[in-house]
Amino acid sequence: LAVIGGEHSYFPWGFFPDIWTSEDGVTWTERTAHASWAGLSAGSVWNLKGRSGHTVAAQQHKDGSSTLWLAGGYLGRSDVWCLKVAAAADYAKPWVKVAQKSAWPGRYDQVTHVVGNKLVLYGGENSAAGFGGPYYHDVWATKELPECEEGL
Repeated sequence: LAVIGGEHSYFPWGFFPDIWTSEDGVTWTERTAHASWAGLSAGSVWNLKGRSGHTVAAQQHKDGSSTLWLAGGYLGRSDVWCLKVAAAADYAKPWVKVAQKSAWPGRYDQVTHVVGNKLVLYGGENSAAGFGGPYYHDVWATKELPECEEGL
């Protein structure tokens, strides 16, 4: 099990930048206090130190490892990150940014899946504070997913 980021308050917004794992759901280990995808650039009017509203999809590999694909999030994010995971300790490794901006409009609370070797994303919203839209009823698919080591 893994908990990857999240939100701890709504007004004012407060986001978690951490990653925790557990083998049994009872005992949890913090793998990193500040993941590489957390926060925004220093020039942002929003000085958020975590991330929420994103989704993570897992791509399983024949060797038993997986690649996690993180997409979207609050404030119109359309970036994509990946992390290759073979053991729980791998969650402490830096994530690789594979796209600063994707073809789809930035959004949060979308659904994301790996289908074959493509990332498929659908639905979601980009409203301010959870109301007012826009709300998306669309489907997007990437080209073939790159190897996770091929970052920007």
